Amino acid sequence: MSDFDEVEVTTTLVQATGEAAAVAYPDWTYGVSTRVLPSRGVGTTIVVAYQSSEGKVADLWDHRDLKRLIRKSSTALLDAQGVECMGLKCTVARSGQFRIEYSYDIDEAIKWANEVFSGLPPAELVEVLRPRDL
Repeated sequence: MSDFDEVEVTTTLVQATGEAAAVAYPDWTYGVSTRVLPSRGVGTTIVVAYQSSEGKVADLWDHRDLKRLIRKSSTALLDAQGVECMGLKCTVARSGQFRIEYSYDIDEAIKWANEVFSGLPPAELVEVLRPRDL
């Protein structure tokens, strides 16, 4: 990918994750987006928003542009890591701090998006993705 600009792609992912968190909570504290690709061509994108200790999955049905931005930018970052990379988790604080984690372990990556791949209820997914230290 010759026109890959990691800074631009990362900025897009961080901003879109924050905007998606605002869909769930206008006064969000943290937003977490995940992109999991257990096999190329099959993947899922989930955003969880937190407001203090409360959290919920952001419903992006009416915000497909945000979901598309998150999916496109996170897929570009995953592709840059190589075919062994199975998942990405982007944690964004309202303060602007962020952390991007990559998973090369399919079980860990699926845990990040367990609601889709294993039927974990949304309340448990919120706990799985809850930011620890940023």
